[in-house]
Amino acid sequence: MNKLIGSLSPIMNTKEIDLLLQSHYENQSQTLTNLAQSNLLKYNEITNILTSQEKEQWQQIKSTFIKNTKLKVFGKEQSMQQLVKTLSDFGDHLQGIQETLKTAITRK
Repeated sequence: MNKLIGSLSPIMNTKEIDLLLQSHYENQSQTLTNLAQSNLLKYNEITNILTSQEKEQWQQIKSTFIKNTKLKVFGKEQSMQQLVKTLSDFGDHLQGIQETLKTAITRK
């Protein structure tokens, strides 16, 4: 973040600042860390420049985060975590089946 702030100039216009931010997060995401990639996708979402592939990826990251957060509620209770994970996975699979059926119906 310090590098980013050091690159800012008071005479920059909005377009130049947007380009600077975009390139900063793209450079960070090149390290292929999940956090850097998440930062880039979140920035792109905030600025409304997500591609359809990025939207799908960002939704997946957010849903994984929510699932992991739900599992942390149970602490070290492994059996309860496993039960919640199994039920969550089951729900995801049902949703996948539902989406496939909807697609098949709309094609007819």
